[in-house]
Amino acid sequence: PSRRSSDLIENAKKPEMSASAISESFSIYIPMGGLIDIEKEKERLNKEYAKTDKELSTWNDKLKNENFIKFAPKPEIDKINQRKIGSLEKIEKLKILLESFK
Repeated sequence: PSRRSSDLIENAKKPEMSASAISESFSIYIPMGGLIDIEKEKERLNKEYAKTDKELSTWNDKLKNENFIKFAPKPEIDKINQRKIGSLEKIEKLKILLESFK
């Protein structure tokens, strides 16, 4: 059976020559044939990686700050922990995407 371009596939592998977008809970791959500039796509993903890594550092710094842990409301600490987890998951996905270009 043929697939439409809008079909959703769980746990799909990144198709060759595709643009990618990722979030904390899903990834989107758009097959582009020869339409994308691979170097620009790698550059975009590397920028996203650097941004996410910086965010992760911010979350880690907050969670290591004794005053933050002592005085912040528990929901705020939980929110920062969730952001940290989201950043870690995003970094892992970005690593996989970047590795797919090697």
